[in-house]
Amino acid sequence: MTRRSIMEYADAVRARYQAASKKGKSQILDEFTAATKLHRKTAIRLFNRRSETEKLMGKGRPRLYGLDVMPALKTMWEATDRLCSKRFQPFVPELIAVLKRNGELSVTEETEAKLCSMSASSIDRLLRRQEPGFLEVDLVAHCGESTDGFYLTTLSAVDVSTGWYESVALWGKGQERVGAAVHHIKQRLPMPLRGPGLGQRQRVHQSRPLQLLPPVENQLHQVALLQEE
Repeated sequence: MTRRSIMEYADAVRARYQAASKKGKSQILDEFTAATKLHRKTAIRLFNRRSETEKLMGKGRPRLYGLDVMPALKTMWEATDRLCSKRFQPFVPELIAVLKRNGELSVTEETEAKLCSMSASSIDRLLRRQEPGFLEVDLVAHCGESTDGFYLTTLSAVDVSTGWYESVALWGKGQERVGAAVHHIKQRLPMPLRGPGLGQRQRVHQSRPLQLLPPVENQLHQVALLQEE
Protein backbone atom coordinates (compact mmCIF):
# COMPACT_ATOMS: atom_id res chain seq x y z
CA MET A 1 0.00 0.00 0.00
CA THR A 2 1.41 3.40 -0.99
CA ARG A 3 1.66 6.33 1.40
CA ARG A 4 -1.08 8.16 -0.49
CA SER A 5 -3.42 5.16 -0.14
CA ILE A 6 -2.67 4.96 3.58
CA MET A 7 -3.47 8.66 4.03
CA GLU A 8 -6.74 8.29 2.10
CA TYR A 9 -7.66 5.24 4.21
CA ALA A 10 -6.89 7.18 7.41
CA ASP A 11 -9.00 10.15 6.24
CA ALA A 12 -11.90 7.83 5.46
CA VAL A 13 -12.05 6.22 8.93
CA ARG A 14 -10.82 9.16 11.08
CA ALA A 15 -14.28 10.45 12.02
CA ARG A 16 -15.49 6.94 12.90
CA TYR A 17 -12.38 6.35 15.04
CA GLN A 18 -12.71 9.66 16.92
CA ALA A 19 -16.39 9.02 17.68
CA ALA A 20 -15.91 5.38 18.72
CA SER A 21 -15.68 3.95 22.22
CA LYS A 22 -12.40 2.62 23.59
CA LYS A 23 -13.30 -0.88 22.41
CA GLY A 24 -14.41 0.41 19.02
CA LYS A 25 -11.17 2.35 18.58
CA SER A 26 -9.18 -0.79 19.34
CA GLN A 27 -11.08 -2.73 16.65
CA ILE A 28 -10.53 0.03 14.09
CA LEU A 29 -6.82 0.09 14.93
CA ASP A 30 -6.62 -3.69 14.49
CA GLU A 31 -8.20 -3.43 11.02
CA PHE A 32 -6.07 -0.46 9.99
CA THR A 33 -2.71 -1.87 11.12
CA ALA A 34 -3.47 -5.25 9.55
CA ALA A 35 -4.13 -3.59 6.20
CA THR A 36 -1.32 -1.01 6.26
CA LYS A 37 1.36 -2.84 8.31
CA LEU A 38 1.85 0.34 10.36
CA HIS A 39 2.59 0.38 14.10
CA ARG A 40 -0.44 1.11 16.30
CA LYS A 41 1.13 4.31 17.67
CA THR A 42 1.66 5.57 14.12
CA ALA A 43 -1.97 4.79 13.29
CA ILE A 44 -3.17 6.62 16.42
CA ARG A 45 -1.17 9.71 15.41
CA LEU A 46 -2.74 9.60 11.94
CA PHE A 47 -6.26 9.33 13.37
CA ASN A 48 -5.74 12.14 15.88
CA ARG A 49 -4.47 14.74 13.41
CA ARG A 50 -6.52 16.88 11.06
CA SER A 51 -7.37 15.62 7.58
CA GLU A 52 -5.91 17.26 4.48
CA THR A 53 -9.32 18.82 3.77
CA GLU A 54 -9.43 20.41 7.23
CA LYS A 55 -5.88 21.70 6.79
CA LEU A 56 -6.82 23.33 3.49
CA MET A 57 -9.89 24.93 5.05
CA GLY A 58 -7.84 26.34 7.93
CA LYS A 59 -9.09 28.51 10.78
CA GLY A 60 -7.99 31.96 9.67
CA ARG A 61 -9.70 34.65 7.62
CA PRO A 62 -11.19 33.26 4.38
CA ARG A 63 -9.24 34.07 1.22
CA LEU A 64 -10.83 37.01 -0.57
CA TYR A 65 -8.87 36.90 -3.82
CA GLY A 66 -8.83 33.57 -5.63
CA LEU A 67 -7.48 32.37 -8.95
CA ASP A 68 -10.22 34.27 -10.81
CA VAL A 69 -8.45 37.62 -10.29
CA MET A 70 -4.94 36.51 -11.27
CA PRO A 71 -5.16 36.57 -15.12
CA ALA A 72 -6.75 40.03 -15.14
CA LEU A 73 -4.37 41.38 -12.50
CA LYS A 74 -1.35 40.10 -14.40
CA THR A 75 -2.65 41.53 -17.70
CA MET A 76 -3.05 44.97 -16.14
CA TRP A 77 0.31 44.77 -14.40
CA GLU A 78 2.07 43.87 -17.64
CA ALA A 79 0.27 46.73 -19.43
CA THR A 80 1.88 49.18 -16.98
CA ASP A 81 5.32 47.61 -17.54
CA ARG A 82 5.14 46.00 -14.06
CA LEU A 83 4.58 49.20 -12.11
CA CYS A 84 5.10 48.99 -8.34
CA SER A 85 1.89 48.22 -6.43
CA LYS A 86 1.58 51.60 -4.67
CA ARG A 87 1.62 53.44 -8.00
CA PHE A 88 -0.34 50.72 -9.80
CA GLN A 89 -3.25 50.38 -7.35
CA PRO A 90 -4.86 53.87 -7.79
CA PHE A 91 -5.15 53.36 -11.57
CA VAL A 92 -6.78 49.90 -11.46
CA PRO A 93 -10.36 51.12 -12.26
CA GLU A 94 -9.10 53.25 -15.16
CA LEU A 95 -6.92 50.41 -16.46
CA ILE A 96 -9.85 48.01 -16.43
CA ALA A 97 -12.00 50.44 -18.41
CA VAL A 98 -9.29 51.11 -21.02
CA LEU A 99 -8.36 47.46 -21.49
CA LYS A 100 -12.01 46.39 -21.73
CA ARG A 101 -12.70 49.10 -24.28
CA ASN A 102 -9.82 47.86 -26.43
CA GLY A 103 -10.81 44.22 -26.14
CA GLU A 104 -7.73 43.25 -24.15
CA LEU A 105 -9.52 42.33 -20.93
CA SER A 106 -12.73 40.46 -20.17
CA VAL A 107 -13.83 40.14 -16.53
CA THR A 108 -17.06 39.56 -14.65
CA GLU A 109 -18.59 42.31 -12.51
CA GLU A 110 -17.60 40.34 -9.39
CA THR A 111 -13.96 40.05 -10.46
CA GLU A 112 -13.88 43.74 -11.45
CA ALA A 113 -15.18 44.72 -8.02
CA LYS A 114 -12.49 42.62 -6.34
CA LEU A 115 -9.75 44.17 -8.48
CA CYS A 116 -10.95 47.72 -7.73
CA SER A 117 -11.08 47.08 -3.98
CA MET A 118 -7.67 45.39 -3.79
CA SER A 119 -5.05 47.07 -1.61
CA ALA A 120 -1.43 47.62 -2.64
CA SER A 121 -0.26 44.99 -0.14
CA SER A 122 -2.69 42.41 -1.58
CA ILE A 123 -1.44 43.20 -5.09
CA ASP A 124 2.13 42.69 -3.90
CA ARG A 125 1.26 39.37 -2.29
CA LEU A 126 -0.55 38.05 -5.36
CA LEU A 127 2.09 39.17 -7.86
CA ARG A 128 5.09 38.14 -5.80
CA ARG A 129 5.12 34.63 -7.22
CA GLN A 130 4.82 35.89 -10.77
CA GLU A 131 8.55 36.55 -10.56
CA PRO A 132 10.69 33.96 -12.37
CA GLY A 133 12.28 31.27 -10.22
CA PHE A 134 9.26 29.64 -8.54
CA LEU A 135 9.02 26.06 -9.81
CA GLU A 136 6.25 23.48 -9.98
CA VAL A 137 8.04 20.15 -9.50
CA ASP A 138 6.99 16.55 -9.90
CA LEU A 139 8.75 13.19 -9.62
CA VAL A 140 7.48 10.93 -12.42
CA ALA A 141 7.93 7.18 -11.98
CA HIS A 142 8.61 5.01 -15.05
CA CYS A 143 7.67 1.76 -13.34
CA GLY A 144 4.79 0.35 -15.34
CA GLU A 145 2.01 -1.09 -13.19
CA SER A 146 4.15 -1.95 -10.15
CA THR A 147 6.24 0.27 -7.87
CA ASP A 148 8.25 -2.67 -6.53
CA GLY A 149 12.03 -2.65 -6.95
CA PHE A 150 14.30 -0.05 -8.54
CA TYR A 151 13.19 1.89 -11.60
CA LEU A 152 13.87 5.06 -13.57
CA THR A 153 12.24 8.32 -12.46
CA THR A 154 12.26 11.84 -13.89
CA LEU A 155 12.36 15.00 -11.81
CA SER A 156 10.38 17.57 -13.83
CA ALA A 157 10.41 21.28 -13.01
CA VAL A 158 8.49 24.12 -14.70
CA ASP A 159 8.99 27.80 -13.94
CA VAL A 160 5.53 29.21 -13.16
CA SER A 161 6.18 32.65 -14.65
CA THR A 162 8.13 31.91 -17.83
CA GLY A 163 7.26 28.27 -18.58
CA TRP A 164 10.97 27.32 -18.61
CA TYR A 165 11.26 23.53 -18.28
CA GLU A 166 14.03 21.39 -16.83
CA SER A 167 14.15 17.64 -16.22
CA VAL A 168 16.66 15.22 -14.74
CA ALA A 169 16.57 11.42 -15.09
CA LEU A 170 17.17 9.47 -11.86
CA TRP A 171 17.86 5.85 -11.12
CA GLY A 172 15.57 5.38 -8.12
CA LYS A 173 14.02 8.02 -5.88
CA GLY A 174 16.26 8.13 -2.80
CA GLN A 175 16.65 11.41 -0.95
CA GLU A 176 20.27 11.90 -1.96
CA ARG A 177 19.51 11.29 -5.64
CA VAL A 178 16.50 13.63 -5.65
CA GLY A 179 18.43 16.26 -3.71
CA ALA A 180 21.29 16.11 -6.18
CA ALA A 181 18.82 16.44 -9.08
CA VAL A 182 17.26 19.56 -7.51
CA HIS A 183 20.72 21.07 -7.12
CA HIS A 184 21.53 20.18 -10.75
CA ILE A 185 18.35 21.94 -11.95
CA LYS A 186 19.26 24.99 -9.89
CA GLN A 187 22.63 25.22 -11.66
CA ARG A 188 20.99 25.02 -15.12
CA LEU A 189 18.24 27.58 -14.53
CA PRO A 190 18.65 30.93 -16.32
CA MET A 191 17.18 32.68 -13.26
CA PRO A 192 17.69 32.42 -9.46
CA LEU A 193 15.83 29.57 -7.80
CA ARG A 194 13.27 31.08 -5.39
CA GLY A 195 11.19 28.11 -4.25
CA PRO A 196 8.07 26.03 -5.00
CA GLY A 197 5.29 27.50 -7.12
CA LEU A 198 2.07 28.79 -5.57
CA GLY A 199 0.10 25.75 -6.76
CA GLN A 200 2.28 23.19 -4.96
CA ARG A 201 0.98 21.66 -1.77
CA GLN A 202 3.08 22.77 1.19
CA ARG A 203 3.24 19.73 3.44
CA VAL A 204 6.12 18.53 5.57
CA HIS A 205 7.52 15.15 4.55
CA GLN A 206 7.74 12.54 7.30
CA SER A 207 11.43 11.90 6.66
CA ARG A 208 14.03 14.43 7.74
CA PRO A 209 15.13 16.95 5.08
CA LEU A 210 18.62 16.70 3.64
CA GLN A 211 21.04 18.79 5.65
CA LEU A 212 23.30 19.16 2.59
CA LEU A 213 20.81 21.31 0.69
CA PRO A 214 20.14 25.04 1.16
CA PRO A 215 16.61 25.88 2.46
CA VAL A 216 15.07 26.68 -0.96
CA GLU A 217 16.43 23.50 -2.56
CA ASN A 218 15.24 21.53 0.46
CA GLN A 219 11.68 22.79 -0.08
CA LEU A 220 11.68 21.61 -3.70
CA HIS A 221 13.26 18.31 -2.70
CA GLN A 222 10.46 17.63 -0.18
CA VAL A 223 7.69 18.74 -2.58
CA ALA A 224 9.07 16.46 -5.32
CA LEU A 225 8.93 13.43 -3.03
CA LEU A 226 5.39 14.30 -1.91
CA GLN A 227 4.16 14.79 -5.49
CA GLU A 228 5.46 11.36 -6.49
CA GLU A 229 3.73 9.52 -3.65
